[in-house]
Amino acid sequence: MTLALLGCLLTAGCHKTCHCYDYDGSHKYYSPEEVEAEGTTCANMAYTFYSDGRNFYTLCEWDY
Repeated sequence: MTLALLGCLLTAGCHKTCHCYDYDGSHKYYSPEEVEAEGTTCANMAYTFYSDGRNFYTLCEWDY
């Protein structure tokens, strides 16, 4: 178990979110339920595309 996860489990305010970094420098956050509704994983949220084929996110990772 990583220290971050252990710390999360020991605190009452732990909130897991999928944090995605946009190419323009902005950030978008998804709840675990939103990621699940997309039928993917947080890391694979980076492969979301604009309608013109550009990649939307550079990186998506879980924040605890």
